[in-house]
Amino acid sequence: MKSLLNNGNDINNFEESLYEEMTLEKDKPQSSLYFTKKPLLVAKDFECDVCHKKYSSKSVLTKHKKIHNANSIYKCTKCNNAFRSDDELSNHLKLHAGYRPYCCQLCTNTFSLEKNLKTHMKRIHDIVLQN
Repeated sequence: MKSLLNNGNDINNFEESLYEEMTLEKDKPQSSLYFTKKPLLVAKDFECDVCHKKYSSKSVLTKHKKIHNANSIYKCTKCNNAFRSDDELSNHLKLHAGYRPYCCQLCTNTFSLEKNLKTHMKRIHDIVLQN
């Protein structure tokens, strides 16, 4: 990075090269989302001491650690999948009911949860959706 700065580029130009915002407001009544190019690098400094998976924030790691706690398991009666909370089970049951209100505007995929649409956009289309 230092060589980039010495070659006439300042820190603002360097940061702008990492992030490119496209202010396209998603036309959905459920929420207003914005498209943004994803960052090139995301540090994953928080590691689970049980399974050694790494996460980019402490809050995501804390949520992940709940899966290792056998006391907080909610099972789906249709497929026996296990979840950490009744909210997660409720969201899962929407799949069985066919409830998929979130649509990708770039392809034909639909999703039952907004977070699944965001994951799809990041992985498939290289676009980060932000609220």
